[in-house]
Amino acid sequence: MQNKSSSLIAFLVKAGIIAALYFVIGIFFQPIEFGSLQLRPSEALNVLVFFTPSAAWGLFIGCVVTNLSSPFGLADIIFGSLATLVSGLIGSKIKNKYLVGLPSVIINGFVVSAIIGIMTDTMNLYFLYVLQIAAGQMLSVYIIGMPILFLFEKNRKLNELIRK
Repeated sequence: MQNKSSSLIAFLVKAGIIAALYFVIGIFFQPIEFGSLQLRPSEALNVLVFFTPSAAWGLFIGCVVTNLSSPFGLADIIFGSLATLVSGLIGSKIKNKYLVGLPSVIINGFVVSAIIGIMTDTMNLYFLYVLQIAAGQMLSVYIIGMPILFLFEKNRKLNELIRK
């Protein structure tokens, strides 16, 4: 049985590893990660909230650091990252692996679209942006992320590692 201190350390280590992975993937795919037509492969890590709530915080920190290079500036750093945090926290409460990524798709679809519309003075295209951002999130979370979820689910060592 873990004591409170070791549980906190495990939580922080998992969050830190996920944040680092999010950032590295984000930097590698930076050319396609920003804009109204975007694919953010780092968002595939959203599925990890199915296993541990520490993933939500790791996603948030990774998103903050990645968004430091966003063309949408402080708005994306703050609100885009908060959208990732909120969707991760909500997703961590969902026990159905096929629905766990849905908050990310919906929340990021609406929030990131607002950021883009406001920052580019094109709010008249808001609902088009919502469809585009949500589609990119769906690709990231379901096409890239679900195989990650299945890998962690089926591999006993990975499953134990992330749930500890």
